[in-house]
Amino acid sequence: MSRHILDRPRAETGARLSQFLTLERAAQPHNASRLLQQRKRDEKAPRLAIYTRIERHQEV
Repeated sequence: MSRHILDRPRAETGARLSQFLTLERAAQPHNASRLLQQRKRDEKAPRLAIYTRIERHQEV
């Protein structure tokens, strides 16, 4: 009895590995965004307060 077609070894190609790595990298945040998240906030520009004033239609 011969093996099933899926049980036979096939030639190793990097296509599956590259597709897997692409999916894994897309699932994780980029290093640049991680660095931005870890950076301290600038105290000179309290953007949240400015944006909430704009949303409430008040002058900045």
